[in-house]
Amino acid sequence: MIDRRSRRAGGASAAVAIVLAMGLAACVGRPLVADHRSPAVPSRHTALFAEPDEPLRPTLGPVQRHGTYTVRQMAFASVLDEPGLEPVEAFYYLPNQGRRFPLAIILPISRGDFFTRRFAIYLAERGYACLRFRSYGDVSRLYGDPVSVPLFRDLLRARVIDTRRALTWALAHREIDGDRVGVVGFSHGAILGGLVIAVDPRVKGAALILGGGDLSGIISTTQEPSFKRIREGVMADEALTIQEFYEAAAATLEDVDPLTYAPLVAPWRVLMINARFDRVIRRPYVEALWRAYGRPELVWLPTGHYTAALFSPYARHKVLGHFRRVFGGDR
Repeated sequence: MIDRRSRRAGGASAAVAIVLAMGLAACVGRPLVADHRSPAVPSRHTALFAEPDEPLRPTLGPVQRHGTYTVRQMAFASVLDEPGLEPVEAFYYLPNQGRRFPLAIILPISRGDFFTRRFAIYLAERGYACLRFRSYGDVSRLYGDPVSVPLFRDLLRARVIDTRRALTWALAHREIDGDRVGVVGFSHGAILGGLVIAVDPRVKGAALILGGGDLSGIISTTQEPSFKRIREGVMADEALTIQEFYEAAAATLEDVDPLTYAPLVAPWRVLMINARFDRVIRRPYVEALWRAYGRPELVWLPTGHYTAALFSPYARHKVLGHFRRVFGGDR
């Protein structure tokens, strides 16, 4: 167990989606920015996310049958031993037709499950098993208590380890093709997904939607309410300027930052989908991660962070195509 004390919209009509998608041709491209030269990744960093030896034994709910797939809920205790932290909840989707399936791990936004649920259904209906995690809720509080930057670091670390534990559990099932595993992450989940693909060689591809790198920069500039509460609370408690907060957060979060681990990921394995007018994860932090990955495919949506939901049908199509290319060997 990780002990804190010991730490070092799918509802849019098809017509609207088609009209909006017509604007994408001008939004797919490569920003004209200098390359980011990333240092080598110390082995002690990747060891930070090692799974515990004890196998995962989740509590499983009943199988729920739908038209072309089944869903089963699962829950288990996180590796983080922190008062107020609720059990990890996930949903295991299996198509009805077929014997062995590629697996998509779906990592959620901070609050809400509608979009990740629609992604899971879309992929399950097209022959993918899915392991969809339930939203973790407000990242700035645990049972009403403020989350510090060090605790936020531990939460990120634990969620990566918990994701790896759930993947190990899923791969023990004969119906899962272990050579075809991908991760889809949204916003907070895209940050986790960037870590998972870097530290777990079983994960072959990643679609990172509305994510980025340089966590201290993201938290220092974001307008997302929960991260603003973390930033403003620390600055008030410790009488820090914004520059002092950035430097302190950078020192704390460096070993859980996707930017740190980007050199471990080949660019052809990554698809990035981001919002051109995002005020939650701003463009410089998207571009920093994109350069560190070696300039993978990057799609710029003509939206903000939340209005990017209007392009959910397009994003689902892009993710499916990316996984097919990665798993099929078409680079």
